[in-house]
Amino acid sequence: MLYSTKKQVLAATEPDGESEEVVHRDLDTKLRSVDNSHPAKNVLRLLANVRELYAMLRDHQYHLATRSKAIIIAALVYFIMPVDMIPDYIPLVGYVDDGMVLAAVMRVLVDEIDAYRMFRKHVASTEGRHQLCTF
Repeated sequence: MLYSTKKQVLAATEPDGESEEVVHRDLDTKLRSVDNSHPAKNVLRLLANVRELYAMLRDHQYHLATRSKAIIIAALVYFIMPVDMIPDYIPLVGYVDDGMVLAAVMRVLVDEIDAYRMFRKHVASTEGRHQLCTF
């Protein structure tokens, strides 16, 4: 399902395959575009949040709750879409609404994000121990 407005994206409650395809297909291009055109500290934090949410979405080792997956997909599609409440092409303020949406998602999913971070640390430490045992 393609969305004509970001309000429709935010209203989505269930992840659908087409929305997730949009995220997988277009997110990297959008990240590079924003990263190259906005070097401000807040934008760097925004990009870090986007990358973390996308990592959670892509990580097949981690079980992401369906509700959390839907929220993440909706937020990332909102970020990808260039025309929204404040169009992304407006210098300095074009990503304010995107940042607000992503900050809200980070707050709503704080427990899931913390659980994911602990999961990744556990996986990294387990992989490190396995590597030490192979010598």
